Amino acid sequence: MLQKLRVHIVPVGYEADRIIEPIIKNKADKVYFVTHTKGQDEAEENVENALKEVKKQGISDVKVIHCNISDVYDILRNINRVLDQEKGNLIYINLSTGNKRATIAGMMSAMMSKEDVTPYYAETEQYGQSSKSPKVLSQGVKGIQEIPTFKILLPEPELIEALKFIAEKERRKRDIVRYAQENLLEPEELCTKNINVKVNRRIIDKLEYDWKLIKVEGNRKAATVSINENGRMMLKVFE
Repeated sequence: MLQKLRVHIVPVGYEADRIIEPIIKNKADKVYFVTHTKGQDEAEENVENALKEVKKQGISDVKVIHCNISDVYDILRNINRVLDQEKGNLIYINLSTGNKRATIAGMMSAMMSKEDVTPYYAETEQYGQSSKSPKVLSQGVKGIQEIPTFKILLPEPELIEALKFIAEKERRKRDIVRYAQENLLEPEELCTKNINVKVNRRIIDKLEYDWKLIKVEGNRKAATVSINENGRMMLKVFE
């Protein structure tokens, strides 16, 4: 049986101690640094310093993820990709180093994931401006606190696929029934007499009433179905 790796996902901010010390104390085997898109010199300098520090500790498996850290959904998508890649390992997400959006995205990822994910907060030892940089407002790490999570339920994969289809343009109910027949239903299900009723209950009604991700107007098979703002936000998570 393969040993599980200790994998840390760390948004890179200005407070080096809070970035590095949890990685060392937890004896990380692998590290993902999350930072700005390329080309922002100050951000790249922070990442370079973090890379040097972890490599001094003998951690060679280090990757840098570039994303728009002003966009919660972009951070969330990138963290979720790491969680998919690291299935089966012990994953830790640092909530104390990046900006507020990175903290929100990290917590959401932990709550959405089916994997063994532990978000944590590195409590600073001393507050006060550093002589090295006016943007560094704390030094040292007094303790590392694991944050409890509560799982977030997400729509089933077939509902997400149907939602993507609806998002392309406004649909008729009969279009969704045809799409489900061609893409979502098993061959044995196609023999069902009341296929329209089945698709309505299993897909359209769930998207409309259970998840409130679509808007349905009109009656019967000719009713129009369109994605709403909640639906668009949901799809951002799955892009």
